Amino acid sequence: MNKVAAILLTIVVVIIGLIIGWQLGVFLGGNWFIPLHPYVLNAISAVFLGAVFYVLSIFLTKWFFSLVNFLNRVFKNVSLLELLLGFFALILSMLLAFLIDLATHLSSIPIVGPYLPALLAIFLAYLSLTLFVSKREEVGALFQFGAASKEKVRYKRTERRYLLDTNVIIDGRIAEMLKSGIIDGLIIIPSFVLSELQYVADSPDPIRRARGRRGLETLNRIQKESPVKIEIMEVKLAGEPVDQRLLKLAKSLQATIITNDYNLAQIARLQDLSIINLNELANALKPVVLPGEEIQVAITKEGKEPNQGVGYLDDGTMVVVEGGRHYLGQTLNTVVTSILQTSAGRMIFAKPVEEHNA
Repeated sequence: MNKVAAILLTIVVVIIGLIIGWQLGVFLGGNWFIPLHPYVLNAISAVFLGAVFYVLSIFLTKWFFSLVNFLNRVFKNVSLLELLLGFFALILSMLLAFLIDLATHLSSIPIVGPYLPALLAIFLAYLSLTLFVSKREEVGALFQFGAASKEKVRYKRTERRYLLDTNVIIDGRIAEMLKSGIIDGLIIIPSFVLSELQYVADSPDPIRRARGRRGLETLNRIQKESPVKIEIMEVKLAGEPVDQRLLKLAKSLQATIITNDYNLAQIARLQDLSIINLNELANALKPVVLPGEEIQVAITKEGKEPNQGVGYLDDGTMVVVEGGRHYLGQTLNTVVTSILQTSAGRMIFAKPVEEHNA
């Protein structure tokens, strides 16, 4: 897109240079004695200035895109409504300044008169922009719903919005989370997430089909049992992966994404979007175990390293027991030696009490 815009900008600048060069040739031929045919002189002048403007267009294009990137950074967090209000405030302030000058003849005041209308317009622009932006929710409500009441506007302003992705619905823990009342606001399920759930539920692969049906069951459950308002939103975004559409929707709605997808969470944070990673939340709520504490572990399988046994706590935390291979199928008392925290969860390393005290 930038290459196309650069080519178009270069063509426009070169055409301007050719036109100015042709007119310069006409001027020189009419006012100076130059022993050349008028068309030859005009053509030479046009080609010369066209080449000059082509060189200038290289620097102009770089400056233009630098300006565009700067404006993108400045207005990144500014909504379309705020831009429209700013434009309207500017037009209104210029009109008011003109009417005040017309009624009071400010510009006729000696010395400072010519500058007063401009200063007045700047002051009125700042005043009106501040007023409009402070009331942007009410203005948006008027455009969307007509005469909206203050109670409705206040509710919309304070209501938080949350987007559920496909994985977190299939996971199922979101139902208990919503039922607990931790989340307060509006839960939005985009139509493309619902479509993906249906696609997974219709998969010929039995494992994927089971996951999809579990997600649909979770969705029905939270619609019936959740104290939080659930809304399925029809979204017309096509041609991109579901995660990209979810990120775009979250940005436009200023909503928080609830997910258990590590990669999606990282991309959302890179784009300064609000995110709740269900896995990180679950890890944060797990009981804290410190080195030196004794815990009971049922050894259920062998570890990757020789003589290691692996067990799990009630919350699902993996415990790797050194020398625990000999206790396979047994429950034994162990002493925690170290803890490893990863993005996937917490892993505890321990030794049997007898070996630790030996």
